[in-house]
Amino acid sequence: FDENFFLYVEENELGYRCAKLGINSYIVLNSRIFHKGSAGLGKESAIKRYYLVRNLLYLKRKHFSTLSVAFSLLHLGVMTIVKSRDKTSNVNAYICAVYDFFKGNMGKTTRSLDE
Repeated sequence: FDENFFLYVEENELGYRCAKLGINSYIVLNSRIFHKGSAGLGKESAIKRYYLVRNLLYLKRKHFSTLSVAFSLLHLGVMTIVKSRDKTSNVNAYICAVYDFFKGNMGKTTRSLDE
C-alpha cells in the first residue's frame, strides 16, 4: 500500500497498480472479510471528509489526467456542500484537504478537524 493515503482509497489505488501490471482481480462470492476498526469516524465526519477528498485527488493525479483531477475537485466540492447541510466542519475539511493535496502534505495529517 502507498503510505501517502493513510486512510481511505488505498485499496482502490492498489487495484489500479495491479491492473497496470496485468494482475487479475477475482470475486470470491462465499468469502468473508472482517474489518477491524474505523467505525468510530462516523458516516459524515470532518476527518473522513478530509481523507476522502485528499486521497481521491491524489489517486486521480497518480493514475489519471489533470482534467480528471479538475473534475474531481468540482465534484467533491459540490458533494461536500450537498452532504454537509449545517456542518461547516466538513466544508472546512474539504478546503484543508484540497490545500494539503496541492502542498503535497500526504500521509497522516496533524490537522485538528474537530466537529
